[in-house]
Amino acid sequence: MANQYKLKDLGDTLSSAAFSINKRIQDDIVDLTFEEVKDLSEESKNLLIASKTLYELTAIEIAENAKDSLKQLESATAEINKAIKTIKTVQKVINITAKLVVLAGTVATGNYTSIPGNVKDIIEVIGESDED
Repeated sequence: MANQYKLKDLGDTLSSAAFSINKRIQDDIVDLTFEEVKDLSEESKNLLIASKTLYELTAIEIAENAKDSLKQLESATAEINKAIKTIKTVQKVINITAKLVVLAGTVATGNYTSIPGNVKDIIEVIGESDED
């Protein structure tokens, strides 16, 4: 199908032609026969109907493009959500690793009274929900 801009331009051209015919009828009404006025008016009417149809096709084309854009947005949203979940998982691993490093430092320095608190911190991080 032609793109929406070409459809609109063609509709504009047909409308312009119809208005030109109507202006000619108005300017030359005295010199035209009844049949000529009738034929020109009919032609102008047909051009306006065709231009209206082209404008309707333009609206349909825009709607189809919008529908395609929404599908692309839905797909992108799914990919973004997947990436966010991966980032959350990686962040959780980093948090657990940081807590393990603190625990290792506690053990290495011989600060045995802090070990239960450090273990509790690790358990809390492991138990944190991935769904925020």
